[in-house]
Amino acid sequence: MVRNERDLSWTGAEDYKFGQKEYLAGEVLFGPGRYLIDDTQNEIPVYGGIFRGQPMVFEFDLVYESVA
Repeated sequence: MVRNERDLSWTGAEDYKFGQKEYLAGEVLFGPGRYLIDDTQNEIPVYGGIFRGQPMVFEFDLVYESVA
């Protein structure tokens, strides 16, 4: 779950996505890419977006390898 802490509403139409920002070349991402916002879910049709203070739930599997 992530929460919008800014003044701009999030929507898929505005190209907002959930993902990891890469700072250094060669960093391992936690997923295959960015996770899109579905504008038909999360009360977006009611409120027009994920507004300040509203949470958004993204569901995905995390798999890790033990480095022993």
